[in-house]
Amino acid sequence: MGKSFGLDSRKHAPQMLLVPGSWAEQEEIRRSWWAVLLLDRHMHLTFPGHALNTEDPHQDEVLPAEDTLFDQAEMCGNEPLHVASPTSLKAGPFARSCQAAYLMGKVVNVLNEFAQESGTRFTLAIQVYHTVTAFSKVVQAEFDACPESFATPMALTYSALIALCDPFCCTITNRGAHTVEETELQILCIRGLKTTSDDAARLALQLRSSMTTRHSAISPLIGHCLYMATVTFAWRVYEGEKSSSQAHDVLREALSSFNGRWAVGMEYLNALDRAKDLLYTSPAHQLIGGPPGLTS
Repeated sequence: MGKSFGLDSRKHAPQMLLVPGSWAEQEEIRRSWWAVLLLDRHMHLTFPGHALNTEDPHQDEVLPAEDTLFDQAEMCGNEPLHVASPTSLKAGPFARSCQAAYLMGKVVNVLNEFAQESGTRFTLAIQVYHTVTAFSKVVQAEFDACPESFATPMALTYSALIALCDPFCCTITNRGAHTVEETELQILCIRGLKTTSDDAARLALQLRSSMTTRHSAISPLIGHCLYMATVTFAWRVYEGEKSSSQAHDVLREALSSFNGRWAVGMEYLNALDRAKDLLYTSPAHQLIGGPPGLTS
């Protein structure tokens, strides 16, 4: 529907909407299409294997304006999506979420790539890993300063990293041919999966109060991050890291609190319990709350 209205290209696609009469109207259109891109990439990251429904933004695309200024209808500049040098423009939480969504799309494309030679695919995956990791450090500083505001872009970034690292940790699931690039990526992803799940557990701790007392401040988009981190810690405990059981319990508690506002929280918990019953039924496995999902 967004494409039929011409939201994806205001310059080249046939338009069904009137020409915006103000900066605020133009910004609303921009934010609407970015929201479509974000949801498309979040859905495909959650259910991989299908091509994205929307193309990547054009090279000259700009990000949504800073949220506070937009809410006040105060005209301001828009940070470019692609920059060749640092910019002094302030990116708000929604703009950061859009940047995270753009990188999520890169991850989805890597995971769905079957035609490229393995060496090329692994090299591309390494580049995407470093790009998402660098972006996570930028958002981390903003999240630490204002957790509620930047929880969504932070969680989306962690989701992208876990989704990228998980299949490439194992030579069975990475569809490789035992190349040097494959080994390099495997080492990066094993370390990255552990680091990112640790970071996600800290995110859950920092949002504990908000998820308990300020439900409206929490976006449903953080649920997938909490779930994937819980799955990762379940795998880590199963592999012998008993010290990870505390973080695993913290994340399950976070999903339970998350369910106070978003019913999908209980769906995630039920999925973890069903997987536990199916795959980890012996008494030795009762410590964990679910299987490692895609990891082996």
